[in-house]
Amino acid sequence: MINVLIADDSPVIQASLENILSSDPLIRVIAKARNGQEAVRLASSTRPDVITMDINMPEMDGLEAVRQIMHTNPVPVIIISGIMDANDPLDTFKALEAGAVTIMNKPRALGSRESMVYAKELIQQVRLLSEIRVIKRFSARKPAAAAAEQKEIRRNAIPGIIAIAASTGGPMVIQKILSSLPQGFSIPIILIQHIVAGFTVDFARWLGETSRLKVVIPENTEEIAPGICYVAPDGWHVKVRKSRIIFVQDKKRNICPSASVLFESVAEEYGPGAVGIILTGMGNDGAEELKKMKLSGAITIAQDKASSVVFGMPGEAVKIGAASLVLSPEEIIYFLKNLTSGN
Repeated sequence: MINVLIADDSPVIQASLENILSSDPLIRVIAKARNGQEAVRLASSTRPDVITMDINMPEMDGLEAVRQIMHTNPVPVIIISGIMDANDPLDTFKALEAGAVTIMNKPRALGSRESMVYAKELIQQVRLLSEIRVIKRFSARKPAAAAAEQKEIRRNAIPGIIAIAASTGGPMVIQKILSSLPQGFSIPIILIQHIVAGFTVDFARWLGETSRLKVVIPENTEEIAPGICYVAPDGWHVKVRKSRIIFVQDKKRNICPSASVLFESVAEEYGPGAVGIILTGMGNDGAEELKKMKLSGAITIAQDKASSVVFGMPGEAVKIGAASLVLSPEEIIYFLKNLTSGN
């Protein structure tokens, strides 16, 4: 049985979440908190397997509650927040910095198709995250541990582009990587992050404010410029064509934006002049196309299992031989820095 603590100051949202979660025979709601103080206390006394956490609550907000819970009783936390709920739009992402694992919207109106999709996703996330006993954000393995392997595969020419894809657990790994890159890092980055629609603008802003890179959501047909990180927008797949970012629709893809669409176009346009990176996340989006990048001569990297919140996407890439290297986030940072350092 998976025990869940719900923290939300709205009785309506509490009831909605409880109804959804209780519909799964493997999930049991063991406690409900009306504010952050109650959430911290109940997390200690009831020892839940997963917590759903609102951000904007009285007495103590969800951000501070996550900080305290991760310090005293670490447990996987799903942030349940509307786009306009937080006092500061970046509080949702600050909660990820504090230790929360992923973000979901508030429940949809009962009876709608969207509500059924939402319920399925919430149950899936709770089941998945309940298996995480200790959240390992980053491997203890030092960058030097893979230095020899990286030197064997490093090229003399600086790549023309870096394509990165992530899902569950990805925002903090991406933020760690980008914030560690030096001022003047010149290789453009295109980023696919599976995230709740409506949060992408604040996600890009958070990345920009916590790193030395310029982070933007591109316009359709925007020319790719050195040293900029482009975050794929809501509702569009992105491709690269003739040094431009092109928006496309593809109803055959279940995920939007899709890593598969980006990686395939990077393989075709850049060939050996690219780096492809697939990070933590559920599913297999991008794995086959990362292999296409590898076969075209690109350097391809999968995040290692020890540091992944969910080893779905990178695990599939490793399984099918799509990754030239399997690295921890620290090792990915080490590798990217050396792409332009000449070491």
